Amino acid sequence: MRLFTRAPQPTSTAPQDRGDTAPNAAPDAAQDAAPPLPPGMRLVRCYHCRRDVTLAKAARTATCPACYKPLVLDDLSIREGGVSGKLATCGKITVEKKGRAVTRTVEAGRGVEVQGSLDAKVSSAGPVVLGSKATLKGEVEAPSLIVKAGCRIDGAFFRIGPK
Repeated sequence: MRLFTRAPQPTSTAPQDRGDTAPNAAPDAAQDAAPPLPPGMRLVRCYHCRRDVTLAKAARTATCPACYKPLVLDDLSIREGGVSGKLATCGKITVEKKGRAVTRTVEAGRGVEVQGSLDAKVSSAGPVVLGSKATLKGEVEAPSLIVKAGCRIDGAFFRIGPK
């Protein structure tokens, strides 16, 4: 029985807003912005050393060229049963309604969505979404937190907003 699966990566060809420049930025600010990515490439942040890494869109795993540690690039989905151990990906982590994850840390590059139960220290570069039947126990560090009515939160420390 598989406790979690890797969701397929979206194959959108539309350019993604990486937040490099403000829409009304001065011409000098545009020079400091990162150059546009070549076609077929994407930018991810290493969850070990927090450095930006440029990779092929089709890649599912990689090694960070800065810290030489392996990276998981796929979205992770906990469907049913329990998961223990560290959950880390440059993608999104989803704990579905019948899913339960009891782990020390959860690190996600594109966000965390909880419909089931999660007991962990959560660190996300994307939004953390708690569904109406979700249970969260632990700390959360994310740019935004979306809480639906009916969820249960048992937390000690929350840091929501830009770093």
